[in-house]
Amino acid sequence: MPRRLACLILMLLWVVPAGAEVFEDAPAAKPPAPTAPATQPDPGSWGNTAGGDAATLPPLLSAPATPPPQAPTKARLPQKPPAPAVSPAVQAAEQAEIERRRQAQLDYTQALDEFNAGRYAKAAELLERHLAVFPEHGQARGYLEQARRLERAQTHGVLRVLCRPPGQVYLDGRAVGRTPLSLPEVPVGRHLVEVAAAGLRQGRTLDVKGMTTVTVEFDLGQPAPEAPQAPAAGAYQSSALALSLNPPAGWRINEDTAKRQLQLLPPEESFMLQVNSNPLAGRMDLESFIRRWDETLLANTTQPLRRKVKDAPVQAGGRQGRLGGYQGQGSQATVVFLEQGGRVYLFSAICLPQSCPQADAALWRLLESFSPLP
Repeated sequence: MPRRLACLILMLLWVVPAGAEVFEDAPAAKPPAPTAPATQPDPGSWGNTAGGDAATLPPLLSAPATPPPQAPTKARLPQKPPAPAVSPAVQAAEQAEIERRRQAQLDYTQALDEFNAGRYAKAAELLERHLAVFPEHGQARGYLEQARRLERAQTHGVLRVLCRPPGQVYLDGRAVGRTPLSLPEVPVGRHLVEVAAAGLRQGRTLDVKGMTTVTVEFDLGQPAPEAPQAPAAGAYQSSALALSLNPPAGWRINEDTAKRQLQLLPPEESFMLQVNSNPLAGRMDLESFIRRWDETLLANTTQPLRRKVKDAPVQAGGRQGRLGGYQGQGSQATVVFLEQGGRVYLFSAICLPQSCPQADAALWRLLESFSPLP
């Protein structure tokens, strides 16, 4: 045996103690079963090695994480304090005011349309409502003034009356001045125009239109001398009524002597004239007679006239008297009361509104022909 190999064997025998068992290729012993649930190995430890304890290293310290950059803080204004709570009543009032102003603006827009269409009455109504909300609106106020002026022009016309010789003018039985006369605001419609001068009287019925001028002329000639005259040929005389008068030609005459009443009807019978004659009893005068007559008439429910609308002095046929106007249930009546020789004569025109101007004209002509009889 070579010397080198012998030395190596001796060294091995010296290292291994006596009595130790030497195994070759012996499997490693299994570790005991864990008493607690296994955990993941720590990154800083090593596993067990054959023949030695586990070597444990301290865990590595990770570098502190750098925080992400933050946006610069914006400056903020101090918050306004919350608005005070508004009660439902205040909210309702505010909403109503908003609606009122909105409606007023709509009224103004519609008013301009009505004005341009020539409906001035409606335009004026809308402008008044608008100005009640916006009184400082000068342009609306200007339109309102124009609308009122044009509305009146639409419903009124101008009437010019001329007469030779000059005389007193009556419009629908009311004295309005002497000729030459211009009436700037006469309501649209049919009117009776009469002129009286020096004992003569003439009347005409005419139509007045809006925004137009109507001229009417009368010629009464020279005044006729006043002298007692006998009843004209063909005049109607009534001893029961103690009167004489000239009814229009072609009219129908009905006399009731018991009632001392005379009725005159035109051919078309669109109205009626009536004459009554009543003696004055005791110390009764004209005014007390009229007062009692009114009470009796208006208390009678079988006739249509329900109220008295006019009471004025009048001169008819050269005699002083009083004129009464009555209306009711679509009918009208004009009554002239004349006191003569202890009697009261009543001359009445009973008509529908559309025929009253014609009836009044016939009534005045009949009064001009009236003469009392003894």
